[in-house]
Amino acid sequence: MMRLFLQQAYTEAGHGGNGAGVVVFAEGMDEAAMQAVARDVGLSETAFVTGLSEGAPTIRYFTPVAEVDLCGHATVAAWTVMAHLGLVQPGRHRQGLREGDIGVTLDDSGMVWMEQKAPAFGPILDPVRVAPILGLSVRDLTATGLPVQPVSTGLMDIMVPLPSRDLLEAVTPDFDAMAAFNNATDTVGFHLFCLEPRDPSHTACCRNFAPRYGIDEESATGSASGALAACLWVNGHRRQRYVFEQGHAMGSPSRMDVILIGGNGVPTGVTVGGYGGTPVEKNRLLPPSS
Repeated sequence: MMRLFLQQAYTEAGHGGNGAGVVVFAEGMDEAAMQAVARDVGLSETAFVTGLSEGAPTIRYFTPVAEVDLCGHATVAAWTVMAHLGLVQPGRHRQGLREGDIGVTLDDSGMVWMEQKAPAFGPILDPVRVAPILGLSVRDLTATGLPVQPVSTGLMDIMVPLPSRDLLEAVTPDFDAMAAFNNATDTVGFHLFCLEPRDPSHTACCRNFAPRYGIDEESATGSASGALAACLWVNGHRRQRYVFEQGHAMGSPSRMDVILIGGNGVPTGVTVGGYGGTPVEKNRLLPPSS
């Protein structure tokens, strides 16, 4: 029987995080039904899990307006719910996607680690084109010496470096212009960051905007966190482990941990981890026939 949960993911010390819908045992739902549930749930993504009876979960992800290939925080949410229900045990698993599959590890502490694709880098963008979308100056976007560049470890987001946390937190984008730019460049959203986190043990503070997919801003973005780590790696900011904070501007602090595999060149493997909160069941949002 289908069951719907609302689940926080990438929580920080048990609080904050980014909410996702999770429907388990979603067999029999077509794309229109999944889209309708995602729209009614109203969170940035809802995950639909099938294949549990065969022990091989497959997950599809829908924003309120469209399906996307991958979503980090909804993956953490889905595996947290499955673990809560006793449907999966700690260890390494394979998860099917709409196309292909990925590795997911649930550790003994309940942390969910999602393997992402090897990074792909788009062409460096002219800050003159990007600055007006963010209400910033060209100097703001060039101050760090890092490029404004689309990067993907599953979804292509535009990495935008800023020189200070104050500037990052003050950004108010033109969402219509942003959605049009993402559409024109075939990118998902903008991932803004600065190397001045609130917690000095963290690597960077971030904000993510994806109005093209009906998400003005979200408080935790796992796919973009993997891409950001890869971006920092190839630009000389190399760590054994990256820790990114996000969501402060939305009152929902979040934490994403990233581990890269690779030598002196482009990383060949990216793994993003995080914790979920306590699942809350909300079956009233499912279709009556379920």
